[in-house]
This record gives sequence, structure tokens and C-alpha cells, in this order.
Amino acid sequence: MADEKEILALWNALQPKVDERIRALTSSCVRTQRATVVTAPNPETGKIVVQIPFDDTQLSLPYSSAVANVTAGSEVWILVPHDQTLSNGVVVQNGSWSL
Repeated sequence: MADEKEILALWNALQPKVDERIRALTSSCVRTQRATVVTAPNPETGKIVVQIPFDDTQLSLPYSSAVANVTAGSEVWILVPHDQTLSNGVVVQNGSWSL
């Protein structure tokens, strides 16, 4: 029976290939994230300021016309390319959007 060191060595050898395969299979995916509007959409900048629940960070993101009339305190949805950070997201829908 393999000991713990051998198992760990096997995993360390396989992990890069597993990670590469996961990235290849999910690179065209998007994530969704719910957020609260901090500052209403600004048509001059094309940005809206949102905050993710339980996070103090505020993000200024581009938005779609579907959320052009939301107000501070409203809930919205952000779409983010799978392997990107939230700062690369786009606010696409109001909080009533059901997934």
C-alpha cells in the first residue's frame, strides 16, 4: 500500500494537468454575483458603483441598459468571465432576475 508521501507526490504530479483541464473546460463560462447598488448608474461615465454582500469593497462597473434606472440600495446581478476578478464584471440585470 502507498504511503502518504507517495500519494502526495502523485497528486503533486497530477495537479497541474487537472488544473489545466479545468481551465480549458470552463474558460468560456461566466459567473454571476449578486450586489447592492451604492451609487446609481451614471450615464456620463457608463458606470455604476456596487458592493458585494459581506464585503466592504465598492466596485465601479459598466452596466447594461436593463439596470439604467436602478437606485442606490437596489439589488443587481453582475456577470463575470469565469477566470476573471469581479472588477472585470458587467452589471446586467436587476435583483428580481431569477436564475
